Amino acid sequence: MKDYDEKSQQSYLIILDQQQIHRSFQSFGCLLRVLSERESGEMDVLLQEYSILGPWKNIMRACSDLNALGMDVFKMIRCWVGSGSSVSFWIDNWTGFGPLKDRYPLLFLLESNKTCTVEQRMSPSPLSRFNWDWIGPALPSFVGPLLHECEHFLLAFECNSGSEFWGWDDGNGTRKDFAVKTVRMDVESIILGSSATVLPWSNWLPIKVNAFVWRAALDRIASKTNLSLRGITLDISCESCSGFPESVDHLLFRCPRVKTIWTLVLQWCKVPPDIPSSVSEVISMHNAWGSSIKFKRALHCILLTTMWIIWKTRNNKHFKNRIPRLDETIGDIKLWSFTWVKNRGKCSLIDWNSWCNFSFTM
Repeated sequence: MKDYDEKSQQSYLIILDQQQIHRSFQSFGCLLRVLSERESGEMDVLLQEYSILGPWKNIMRACSDLNALGMDVFKMIRCWVGSGSSVSFWIDNWTGFGPLKDRYPLLFLLESNKTCTVEQRMSPSPLSRFNWDWIGPALPSFVGPLLHECEHFLLAFECNSGSEFWGWDDGNGTRKDFAVKTVRMDVESIILGSSATVLPWSNWLPIKVNAFVWRAALDRIASKTNLSLRGITLDISCESCSGFPESVDHLLFRCPRVKTIWTLVLQWCKVPPDIPSSVSEVISMHNAWGSSIKFKRALHCILLTTMWIIWKTRNNKHFKNRIPRLDETIGDIKLWSFTWVKNRGKCSLIDWNSWCNFSFTM
């Protein structure tokens, strides 16, 4: 995954069906360009041709995927009417509620000019707002209430002397320029809600460490309790304390031996010895310490490195029957965090002695 500079842009790892959403985003730029350049009515033809080959097939599949998530793309991509001279009255989505032909199919069936523009059907004059042109000399009597409902609905819209604008409507009536970022934020808000774990991706650490912390935040690492939930028969007790099930939080934070590791690491960093109890706490706790951005990032690397070394130590004990001493574990945390901060973080002024004493400046 691509690294980003924290000053310019922060990327986030989130719970998403990446393949589905990535396919959706690839198609949206093409979709809006076509909408802004098409002749009136062409979009309606394309919407009906699900078997069409090429990029349109991918666009329709992407829209179908998002519609399953509760996002009706063709209602959210809409036109804000100016004079209405180039906006199709029945076919284009200029009200924000979809095309009028879908909302009032019977009236559309009785329309004599189905590609008429908004300017042709709506007048700025308050005395005669609508200029209808129906098939036949008069409408059937049973259509009257439907026409009255349509006119009442359209009273909230009016033409002006401005130009039309195609953009993205988030459902709150907000007029936004279309951008992939805008769509992605709306999709994420629907899928994730407000309770999702957000992990800043650190380019000072290797991908394997970032990926491990991300999976731990999602409770997706192979702890014994997770393996048991997958149908694997095994003793789920923690190998270090044998008193509790080996869940992700117990393995990384709550086991007595692990608590000792965290206490020694926090003492080395000269910060309050508040031992974290979850990955979400580790992700944000460095923000409360230090003054410079680089110093905060160094602390963040140390905390994530600690999680990684705890995991490696557990695996070495389980698979290789290697039981490292506590001072060896702390030494590995210092060594690997120093290597990554100095080289990947380009902090060349830090030396090993100052790092071990935690008396360096950045």
